[in-house]
Amino acid sequence: MAASLPYSGKHSRVKAMEFLYAQGAENFAMVHVDSGAMPPQFYSGKWNSYHIDNRREQQRPPLQVAKTWCASPPGFILFQGDRHLGEAVSQYKAAMPGLRYVTTIAPSRTDRWLHELNPINSVERIMIYATGDALPCP
Repeated sequence: MAASLPYSGKHSRVKAMEFLYAQGAENFAMVHVDSGAMPPQFYSGKWNSYHIDNRREQQRPPLQVAKTWCASPPGFILFQGDRHLGEAVSQYKAAMPGLRYVTTIAPSRTDRWLHELNPINSVERIMIYATGDALPCP
């Protein structure tokens, strides 16, 4: 006898894109902390390019990174990760105190369970901050 389990994977990524869609966000930035993958942009309603700061490979100063975003400023910064997420958020907030916390999207129970079974399946939270006037853009 076979059983099936309906499952929508990577809950936090999908919900983050749905959040952007609900906000009508044109541009966004993603800061990859402990994990990083392309967000499922289909759920955001737009296929615009987005900004990435991959802090898993290179940790440049947040202000320096944000200055490169000024040609197409993001309305939101999505911090994606797990254990070191707070550190990255603190570094960005110290560099741009005007960032405003909006919400945190936690992984689903199924995502956490799959991570327990196979740690290659990353489990990640996404913290969303509104940029407002915090970016170092003229």
